[in-house]
Amino acid sequence: MRETWYKLEDGRTADPNDVAPDEDGVLRHADGTAVAMRGGVPWSIGVDDAEALRAAGAIAVEKAKAAAAEKAKAKK
Repeated sequence: MRETWYKLEDGRTADPNDVAPDEDGVLRHADGTAVAMRGGVPWSIGVDDAEALRAAGAIAVEKAKAAAAEKAKAKK
């Protein structure tokens, strides 16, 4: 089944369920990466293997959280 996902500024694709506006109204992935914009609207892309992309995205989010925690720990 084909689904529509967002394209992120770093080139990855993101499940819309993992994207929300920040306090400034900018759409961001759960790992903090902004959604790419085209012509003033969020860039979307059709994906075929959404389950594989969800699994890869979950791994990326966990890595980003671990890196952020390590950085915060190093600052203390």
